[in-house]
Amino acid sequence: MDRRGKKDATRFATWPLAARVEGMRRATTERVLHMGDCIVSTRTSTQQCPQLNLTWQGHKYQAMCKHFALIGTGCLANHWYDDASHLCGNRFCVNPSHLIWELPWDNMSRQGCHCYGHWSSGQCPHHPPCLPKPDMDHVMATLRDHDSRPTVHRSRGRR
Repeated sequence: MDRRGKKDATRFATWPLAARVEGMRRATTERVLHMGDCIVSTRTSTQQCPQLNLTWQGHKYQAMCKHFALIGTGCLANHWYDDASHLCGNRFCVNPSHLIWELPWDNMSRQGCHCYGHWSSGQCPHHPPCLPKPDMDHVMATLRDHDSRPTVHRSRGRR
């Protein structure tokens, strides 16, 4: 894959540790739903991975929530082309224990493992092994239901 086609996964190493930790805290505790072992971010439409914008000491940082979840634990990518891979197969999950950095082709091979149920038969070829994939129809329905709730706006005290 062309380097210009993807964000550089090693750029997070230049971010201050405190900003990475704050990003992880916000990504994994604010606007999330707990669904089994997965922590599902509601910062998304159901078509894309959730994003988080963070302003820390006057600097702006933007990344996918899954990236904040990984880098806040001190886990940084080894290569610019590494992917943040979901061991659970749930692209909306931001649980740091369900995420690892790995090569793109290894990340893609996990999709086949989840689709064909290799993990359930103990035949998962990956290290670390894949986790059971949640019912994605249920995850999508929950996110759609969450998106359809009316938003409550607080008054700022003006009259």
